Amino acid sequence: MTKLKLLDISNNLFLQGIPPNLISKLSLLEELYIGNSFGDWEVEGTTNEKNAGFSEVPSLTRLTVLYIHVKNTNVLSIDFDGPWRNLKRFRICVNDDYWDIASTKSMHLKNLTNPLANWVKLLLEKTEYLTFTRSRNLEVIGKIDVQGLTGWICFHLRACSIDRVFSSDFNATVSNLEDLHVEYCYSLKEVFYLEEIEEERSGLTRLRELILVGLPKLMSIWKGNHEIAQLENLKMMKVKDCGKLRNIFSKTLAQKLHTLEHLSILKCGSLEEIVSNDNAEVGGEAVQQMDLSTVPPLLFFQNLQKLGMILLQD
Repeated sequence: MTKLKLLDISNNLFLQGIPPNLISKLSLLEELYIGNSFGDWEVEGTTNEKNAGFSEVPSLTRLTVLYIHVKNTNVLSIDFDGPWRNLKRFRICVNDDYWDIASTKSMHLKNLTNPLANWVKLLLEKTEYLTFTRSRNLEVIGKIDVQGLTGWICFHLRACSIDRVFSSDFNATVSNLEDLHVEYCYSLKEVFYLEEIEEERSGLTRLRELILVGLPKLMSIWKGNHEIAQLENLKMMKVKDCGKLRNIFSKTLAQKLHTLEHLSILKCGSLEEIVSNDNAEVGGEAVQQMDLSTVPPLLFFQNLQKLGMILLQD
């Protein structure tokens, strides 16, 4: 077995354990697939080790593919030197269900800790599909200390304690983001903050899908200078169970939604307008005077194919 270059024991629900020091002996291994099977990796400080330690994985210096499930969240705050920069494909799930998705560079992290280990930061920079679940100390995603996140294409945020998703200087770092899902983050008040940023660095230029569900304290989707927002590629938007949200778009934003095809608004009891009226405030920021009283909102969305509005009043 020591000459193995590929080991695939994924989707093996009957795998109860892996003996210590077995994985580390496979020094020629280039591809390791062990997702959706074994997740009880031992971490530093564990006594009476019965299973392989997570530190055995980064000891495989030739590794270029890693699909793995780890139940212990402590690995996120422990530095492990390893072949992280050489990984061409990876799917890493920590304390979360194993996700079987098409992306070849994904991370799914539950109960995210802070500070993050350097190996986690490095992979976050390479990740295309990212999920954070039940993380209570994020505050703002932009405070994660990484060099760049231009690889992010899909980002799902679930049941996290956070006030704002993206700060103004962080929007530009996720310039390739196409899908953003924010669900059941009960303290969230803002999604995008657009102040103090140059137009060419505003990001969001590739955003195609935006889903906001179960955000009872959400006051503003887009806060700040709407002139710099670039939403020309947004095709699908769903807003559900956002009880404090009073409007969805300002006139400035609505005029940029040339490709919007599907708009769904469900169970938003305080909603007054889809497109804000004159002197309306969008997330606490007064917009320039405008008169939309004689302009049906749908005239802004000329490519809209589907509009769903259900139970706007509780």
